[in-house]
Amino acid sequence: MAFGTNEQQMRARVARSTRGGGGAADPIGMRRAWATVRSRVPGCERTSPLSRLDRFMALASQRVSLPPEQYYASLPKHIAGAGAILHDPDGRILLVKPSYRDDTWELPGGAMEGEEFPWETAHREVKEELGLELRPGGLLAVDWVPPQPDGRPALANFLFDGGTITTDQAEQTLHLAPGELTAWHLASPAEWADLLAVHMARRVRACATALTTGRTAYLQHGRPLTHGGD
Repeated sequence: MAFGTNEQQMRARVARSTRGGGGAADPIGMRRAWATVRSRVPGCERTSPLSRLDRFMALASQRVSLPPEQYYASLPKHIAGAGAILHDPDGRILLVKPSYRDDTWELPGGAMEGEEFPWETAHREVKEELGLELRPGGLLAVDWVPPQPDGRPALANFLFDGGTITTDQAEQTLHLAPGELTAWHLASPAEWADLLAVHMARRVRACATALTTGRTAYLQHGRPLTHGGD
């Protein structure tokens, strides 16, 4: 979005409004304020740059002066999870059947806890769910899932390469988490659509492609980003 010469006026007014007690501009406050101008003011796309700034000043004058913990608490809530793609030489991918739902199989993985990094979450979840001491490999995909009707916030899901596993190896080494998982299955591409929720099937296909190309996929609810940005 370009504001032409008015953008300079807007930035100057934001800078003046966020100066600290010594008269110096507060760079953190300026970044917060300018981000709010561009993305947080209702109806901003229908107003001129200066009227948009006037509305912003009334709305955000208190926000930019909030202590960091209060400011961060005011931001939209997101959650994150991570999992691993275990696959066999024939292109089949390991799926697990959760005991708490019957509408889809899933990939091994789960929610991030505390101060975990995504890789650490994938490592922990594979150990807890499958009984495998596995060091995940490279990142195959990041899938951004929007907020859900049941109240779940937006989710960032990280999928790592879990390496190869054959049926014989799985039968000998997998120990499913009791009470959480009831079955595992090395599913072929032809089975993904039947076993998985629609967006999960898209996610698995993108991960399979990443295994072949070596390129990490950025996904939006399982869909790769097109050249048009949709």
